[in-house]
Amino acid sequence: MIVLLGNMLFPRHEALPLAEHDIFMAEDAQFCRRIRYHKHKIILVLSAMRHHRDCLRSQGHVVHYWEIDETSPALSYEEKLSRTLAEHPSEAIHTYVVEDHAVRSRLEAFCNREGLRLMTHESPLFLTTQAQFQEYRKAYKRYVMVDFYKLQRRRLNILLTEDGQPVGDRWSFDDQNRESLPEDIAIPGIKPPQPTVHVQAVSSWVEAHLGDHPGQSHNFWLPVTREGAVAWMDQFFQERFAQFGPYEDALSTRDPFLFHSVLSPLMNLGILTPREVVHAALTYGEQHQIPLNCLEGFIRQIIGWREYIRGVYHDRGEDQRQSNHLGHTRQLTPSWYEGTTGLDPVDQVIGRLQTRGWGHHIERLMVMSNAMLLCEIHPQQVYRWFMEFFVDSADWVMVPNVYGMGQFAEGGVMMTKPYICGSNYLRKMGDYPQGDWCTIWDGLYWRFIHRQREMIQKNPRMSVMVRSLERMKPEKRDRLFDLAEQFLQTHTVNLA
Repeated sequence: MIVLLGNMLFPRHEALPLAEHDIFMAEDAQFCRRIRYHKHKIILVLSAMRHHRDCLRSQGHVVHYWEIDETSPALSYEEKLSRTLAEHPSEAIHTYVVEDHAVRSRLEAFCNREGLRLMTHESPLFLTTQAQFQEYRKAYKRYVMVDFYKLQRRRLNILLTEDGQPVGDRWSFDDQNRESLPEDIAIPGIKPPQPTVHVQAVSSWVEAHLGDHPGQSHNFWLPVTREGAVAWMDQFFQERFAQFGPYEDALSTRDPFLFHSVLSPLMNLGILTPREVVHAALTYGEQHQIPLNCLEGFIRQIIGWREYIRGVYHDRGEDQRQSNHLGHTRQLTPSWYEGTTGLDPVDQVIGRLQTRGWGHHIERLMVMSNAMLLCEIHPQQVYRWFMEFFVDSADWVMVPNVYGMGQFAEGGVMMTKPYICGSNYLRKMGDYPQGDWCTIWDGLYWRFIHRQREMIQKNPRMSVMVRSLERMKPEKRDRLFDLAEQFLQTHTVNLA
């Protein structure tokens, strides 16, 4: 029996013996409720699974598919698989490498219990095998994405000259990709596809049974078919790619998507594969003379950061999940779900997440994660919030990004410094107006510097901030600290 999970919706299943075995796919109500996933995420996954089932059946494959049905007794995923195998016996389960540690453990336990061989095959979900990532780990003592990225460029032979040097004489053009958005620039926007019959059916189920989850069931905006995903990718290349680079870090109140590709929700389900996205980007870039900073920046996100995060997850994700180096214990209040914190950038991002379930990397890192770090939120709370609010969330995505990077919970294993900033950076990169939120944010920032000054003083990249705090007039410092404490009393719960 071949088992396909919801993130194994690949356009081709060349690694699996499809011609020899039936296919098992199942929707899992328990999984949908394990975390209060955004409604659009559940609509995306279940609708895409149903379309993939239809596609496989149209190709002549036998697919045993279990749709969620609340009118019958709720069966676990394992019970559905067991009943299917009882009617269609098999000696082995074939599937791709299972990324989620908890899901992998469940499937392994099921096979052991049932006396089945579990045959895992390399997945098109990534370009790098776990063995290849371990080669990087053996070559370098520390986790440094730049080192990994250079190895990837060479291994995959991407953007290299004939003598193996980087095209443009530089590995990264990141310093050219930090511009704020000009007021007069035209933003193309995105064009959502028409809802399919499966989207309509799943949306109705989600609204009826998962009403307490973030987001709304209407206004679903993502493609769920292979054809729609390819058109979505082409739309990015044609309308946004040429301006992606300079403004990839920009913050804007005008539009949530700017010039980003918004391909991660589709890639994380396998509807688009990183190999085809990279090939399409390189081909389009060459044919249409896309600026190198745009092309390289986009490629780096896929073959660099995305692959790196997945490698770190399998390498030390379980350790990261238990980490809390800074000892943060505060909990989130409902304002972090409602968008009523009074911090303008935070509230705007939350409002957009309620509508779409998507935000770009600077909104995630320098707005939301930054704010939660300054507020000393427990890393497990931060992880859960990010898992709930983003349509592209996955355990392999959020564990390294939240614990390892955003919350500095490992104390410098994955990152050399915490990613924090005051209001100046947010106003420089965005168009947020000056307001009371600025002094509150700055109070939280300087309070964090004060409370973590011993650690920060030892960091060459941040020690100047301790000296700046020491030079600050006492009355200004006290006023900022008072504002920070008032905010924390209102918008966090201290369990220390």
